[in-house]
Amino acid sequence: MPRQTLRIRDDNDLRTVFECFDLDESGTVDVHVIPEMIRTLMYEVPEPRQVQDLLARYDADGSGSLDFSEFQGLLQDYESPYDIWIEQTQEELGLVLRNRKDGHVCIVSVCPELCPALYEAARRGFMVPGHRIASIDGQRYKDAREAADYLRKTVREQRVLITLEAPEPISSRGHHVPMPWWQHSVLVNTALVEDGETRLRRDRMR
Repeated sequence: MPRQTLRIRDDNDLRTVFECFDLDESGTVDVHVIPEMIRTLMYEVPEPRQVQDLLARYDADGSGSLDFSEFQGLLQDYESPYDIWIEQTQEELGLVLRNRKDGHVCIVSVCPELCPALYEAARRGFMVPGHRIASIDGQRYKDAREAADYLRKTVREQRVLITLEAPEPISSRGHHVPMPWWQHSVLVNTALVEDGETRLRRDRMR
């Protein structure tokens, strides 16, 4: 199942996880387990500062526990580093996509000037070359051409949410297991911008 942003997860998923952590069946969960609940739902480690800010807002009385409605509200306000908002623009995105053999669309390269949000995610280590896209505005794409066409059309009218998959296992040499990303994908000409320096660097890696 592809990773989803918490904003589009079914309430049944949230309820199931909530009940698993409500050990005494009191209808509340201890605030200390919230990071683990986010890890269970999203397969990612939340940033401690953001969790502290959210708990300060939703556990305002300092009781040390949250009921289900408070838990829902907290998750709606949780901002995952793998949810990348691409602001509306009339320019090219500076983004190159590929079809992977495992049926995913992945991001091959990003131009810092044209797509700063994704570049910042890469700079902070949340995205690597060949990173799989879980969904674009909640929709999973299996074809890079279709994904590129949607991005080109939609980003001219409104901002777009790209949700990335949780990172794949990395070997000691920095390659995705079991094989490097450039051997795990088939290039699709998406006609999105790729700067010459990035192309040359990737060609050397091959």
